[in-house]
Amino acid sequence: MSYIWVHKEKVRKKTIESFKIPLGKLTKEQLALIAFRKDHESGKATEVYLLWHSVVTAISFAFFIGLFSLGNSYRESCLLLIASIFFAVSLTMNSSFCIFYQLSNRLTSGDGNLLFKIHLVRKFEIVRTTAIVSPLIGTIFLILYYSVLALIICLIAFGITAFIINKTLSTYVLEIDNKIHEERLEAIEKDDFEKQDLLDRLYGK
Repeated sequence: MSYIWVHKEKVRKKTIESFKIPLGKLTKEQLALIAFRKDHESGKATEVYLLWHSVVTAISFAFFIGLFSLGNSYRESCLLLIASIFFAVSLTMNSSFCIFYQLSNRLTSGDGNLLFKIHLVRKFEIVRTTAIVSPLIGTIFLILYYSVLALIICLIAFGITAFIINKTLSTYVLEIDNKIHEERLEAIEKDDFEKQDLLDRLYGK
């Protein structure tokens, strides 16, 4: 019976492999999801998330240490009070996520795929995003308390940064890819194997 089961399992694997979709037919979203899953299974995603939430927890804690120097005067300012609420939310939520990622291997029995599926849960991601965004909102109110001009400059700087990032992802990287592709085609036409190898080493295949 065991021989029959092993044989059926081999046939099943061969059948699945014969229907594998080539990477070229996958969409960007599907490729991103595959990379996301692999990062979770390798443990890289957990390390990154733990770092993010640890840093944000430290920032939120530092805010309250700085708040002690103001005494009770912060209660007279609505802006500082709102900022302290957002930082309090951030401190609580991000420290909770730090504990979660520290114990993730025990909670999921080392199953990276299970951790990947946990992050596909929309409610979980909304809460995690809220934890990350809360200190940013708190920082906006904190800057506004000290200077309206500083807040305007910060928002302009944020807009410029967001524009450059978007432009880089949508245009600049494609221009670099096209330039590398042209160099590869030129090297192939001239049978310049040394340059082909150099391009592969510098930029990947």
